[in-house]
Amino acid sequence: MNWTTLHWTTLLGVALGGALGSAARLVLSQWLGSAHPELNMGTLAVNALGGFILGLWLSLNGNNQFPTISHLPLALNGVVAFGIVGFCGGLTTFSAFGMDLWVLLQHKAWGMALLYSSASIAVNLAGLGLGLGLGYVLKSLG
Repeated sequence: MNWTTLHWTTLLGVALGGALGSAARLVLSQWLGSAHPELNMGTLAVNALGGFILGLWLSLNGNNQFPTISHLPLALNGVVAFGIVGFCGGLTTFSAFGMDLWVLLQHKAWGMALLYSSASIAVNLAGLGLGLGLGYVLKSLG
C-alpha cells in the first residue's frame, strides 16, 4: 500500500489515536517522572504499556504472523489505524528514550546509561510478551 491509497478516515484515525496516545504519555510521564532522579520511569512505563497493548492486539487478532507496522492492513481495520499505529505510536517514544540516554552519556553515567538502555528494551519486550500471553489465554477461553 502506498500513501496515495490511504483513505482520509484512516489518516484521521491515526491522527486521533496519536493525539490520545501522546496525551496519555504526557500524563504517565508526569505522574511517574519523579519516581527516580536519574531514570525516566515515565518513558520506561509507556514503552512497556505500548508493548503490552501491541502484544495483546496481535495475539487476539493475528494469525501468528507478525507483520511490521508498515505492512499492517490500515485500510481494512480502523482499530489498527486508531489503536496500534495512532495510539501506541503516540504513547510509546523512542525519541524520549534517546534523549534520556544521551543526557546520561553526557554526564558520563555509564552504568546508569547501560541500565536504562537495557531496561528500556527489556520492559518493552516483557510488555509485548505479557500482552501476547494474555491474548492467547483469552483467545483460548473464548
